[in-house]
Order: sequence, then structure tokens, then C-alpha cells
Amino acid sequence: PPFRKRRKERRADPTDPRATHRPTDRPDRPTAGSPTITRLTPTPRSTSREWKEGEGARMASDTQMDIVPAETKFTGIRDETLKLYYERLFPFGPMFRWLSYCNLPDTEDPLSEKDFFMRREFSFTLAGDVYIRYLTFKNQKEYKDAYIKRLPHKTDIGAIFNAPPKHHNAISSFKPVEKELVFDIDMTDYDDVRNCCSDAKICLRCWKLMNIAIKVLDRALREDFGFEHLLWIYSGRRGVHCWVCDERARKLNDSGRAAVVSYLSAYTGGEKAQKVRLTNPIHPSLAEALTVTEPEFETYCQEQGLFQGEDRWKKILEMIPDPAIRQELHQKWKNQGQPETKSQLADIQKAIKKDISTKKFSKLRNTFEEIIFAHLYPRLDVNVSKGMNHLLKSPWSVHPKTGRVCVPIDPRNCEDFNPLTVPTIDDLIRDIDNYKGKEVSDWQKTQMKPYVEFFKNKFLKQLESSIRTERRRLAQKYDMEF
Repeated sequence: PPFRKRRKERRADPTDPRATHRPTDRPDRPTAGSPTITRLTPTPRSTSREWKEGEGARMASDTQMDIVPAETKFTGIRDETLKLYYERLFPFGPMFRWLSYCNLPDTEDPLSEKDFFMRREFSFTLAGDVYIRYLTFKNQKEYKDAYIKRLPHKTDIGAIFNAPPKHHNAISSFKPVEKELVFDIDMTDYDDVRNCCSDAKICLRCWKLMNIAIKVLDRALREDFGFEHLLWIYSGRRGVHCWVCDERARKLNDSGRAAVVSYLSAYTGGEKAQKVRLTNPIHPSLAEALTVTEPEFETYCQEQGLFQGEDRWKKILEMIPDPAIRQELHQKWKNQGQPETKSQLADIQKAIKKDISTKKFSKLRNTFEEIIFAHLYPRLDVNVSKGMNHLLKSPWSVHPKTGRVCVPIDPRNCEDFNPLTVPTIDDLIRDIDNYKGKEVSDWQKTQMKPYVEFFKNKFLKQLESSIRTERRRLAQKYDMEF
């Protein structure tokens, strides 16, 4: 009958708002050569209009954050805005060059792996929480076209496999062969030591934790491991990501990655009061980390009010292993009413020094440093770093909760980075509309300009230069034409 024919046409048309059950929304078992599609939440049976309004209200309630003023709360990503962003602003060219590592499909370089980019896994999270893994693109054009066609609300980057990921069901020996060494630092992991915000909320006072993490890890990765090509990215909401792009890092297996993470981890966490245990003498790398964390500790304690009130200073006193000293300091501060943070820190140091000088085998030799690290040392998500098969959000993605773009951070000037002023996707579209200068590329008309220039000139240019220099060396060694 005609009405059934019209219904089938609506279901097949992805642009029809009445097509509430689309073929790509079904989590069917994928066939060989197709991406894996998974629905993270059930498809609602309400109409498209009702669903969008309800989803918008839910997202608005989820984003009551200190990141943006109340009058500019982000209310959700609109497909028309996202389409403009992917068509005119997303830096597909630089991203393709980065993820190819000079292995371009049309190059004449004999050392180039022409299928390198095609073996990279991508994943998309579409509107309605439709999650698609094992996406594959042959070249930059396919890469860009897929974004514009599907309009992903979130994109993740995975490993380079031994075959194109779209064939993962057809190859029994399908496995990852290389991937950037990545680190994920999330502000929610610091909720026990920050009082200004909690959960997804952030402000400049607690963002200092991210600046410290960047400084500590950037120095350790460059000086202790000799890595050179590090890309720091703002996650778009409450954290930072680090991509270590040196070939040595990309070739590490899971055990090698776990060893690097173990080396960089000092904070153990858990329910016990003592979150950090240091050896005596302190490891040289941790001693270097102290040069970053120790000068910031007093100010951080004052800004967060970590000694304001008995309940708060008790948490810090519990990190001192000697119960007699804990009781002595607690009673002293209680009698004083509310002493200044500076004097309380001085009391702790004085009590520790006295114990060390009077006891041959004092347990407090590194206690003050352990207290500092328990509050300020980077807290890593180990599982993100140690697994080669783990995906991580792509730079330049738009965070679905805040609308902010995942932009690069210069580790040398990370104190100047302000997450509260990172542009949203709506800001960028307005920038294009309001631009009245000379004719330039669209991204140069917007607040993305300094971030794209840093990515291209400070990171990508040096990375490609290093790769070409190494290839010239190999070509000369083996008498090859480069």
C-alpha cells in the first residue's frame, strides 16, 4: 500500500526528522569490511522533535559549570553549526599530515608506507549516542568527507593496525602495531584536594593542578626519556591529554607503556591516609618534580582553604605517620582557634625536622614532600596509557557538553592558558560572520588562529623535519634515492 511505501522511504532518508529508527542506528552484527556500530543508549520512541527538546534540556542541566557565565551556557551541538565547523574550520590538512608521519599515499619516497593512514583506526560518536568503531580513510579527502557526511559529535583516534581496521572481522591476526604514547589527566581525580569546585566544574584556582601536571610530565618525558615531539591538548572540559609522537614511543608495546607510566606515577591513591611513599634519598626525577610543586604548595593550600577548619587540617595531619606528632599539632591548632596556613605548614616542617634530628631511624624523613605530592603530583589514568588499543579523543574535536574546541597547549607557557576563554563552536561561527578584514582562510578569521599556528609551526613542522632528517640518514646509509 502507498502509506507503507512512504514509511519505508522515510526510514531510508537520514534527513527526514520522522525517521526515528534509521538503519545505521541498529547495533547489528557487522559484516567483514564494515565498521562496528553500537548504540550507547536506546533509541527513544518519542518523535524527533520531542527527543531533541528533551535531550537539549538534559544537556543544559549537565553543563551547569563555572567554565562559562550563566548567560552563555552551552545548550548543545547543532548539526548545522557542526557542518560549518567541519567544512570551513577543522584543520584536516595538518591533522592528516600529523597522523601520516610523512607516509603520504601519493609520495615517491621509497621509505614511505603508502597505506599507513589507511591502517589508522577512527571512531565516531554521532547524535543519539551512536558509536561507530573501526572507521578507515584512504586519504585526506575521505577523512574530511566522512566528517561532513556523518557530523560526529565526538571523534576518537586509535592505533595503527597491521591491516585496515574495516577488515577487523576478516583477519584472524588483526592487531595494533603502533600508536602514540598518550596520557590523560582529569580534574575529577583531584576532587579530594580541591574545595573550589567538584566533578566537572573547574575554575582558574584548581586549573593550577593541570599546569603543574603539564610542567612535571613534560620535563620528565623530555629529559628522562629523551622524547622530543609532545603534543598537549585541552580536553574541552576538565582535563588535558598528552600525545608523545616520537617513533620510539609509538613502537612501544603494552608492557613498555606500562613501565613508562609506572616510572611517572608517584600518587597511589586508595582509602589509606598516606597517598604517596617516597624512598630516601628521593628519586632524581621526583626531586625535579619537587622544584615545580613545592613553590606552589603554600599558595595552593591558601587558595583552596586546605587548613580552614578542624575537619580539613585533620586530613593533612593523617598523612603524618607518627600519632604523637599528629595529636600535638592538632591540639596546638585547636587552642589557637584558626591559625594562618603559613604558620601551620611551618609547624609541620618544624615537627618533622625535630623528629629526624632526635631519632636515628625516623619515619618522617620524606613526610613533608609526600604531603606535597599527595596534593599536587600528576594523577594519571593508567589504563589510557598502557593499552595500545585504547582510543583517545581527537584534537580539534568539539566537546559535546561545553561546545569548547580541544585546542593545543604550549607547555612552555601553560600558565598563560585559560580554559575559561577557549572558544566554543558557536564563538567560531560568530567570528567568521563578524570578520571584516582582508581575505584569508576561515580559521584565520577566528579565535582558532593562534592554536592552529602553534600546531602547524611549533609542533608539526618540527616533527616532519625530524622524520625527513632520519630518512635522509637512512637513504645515505643504504645508498637509496630520497
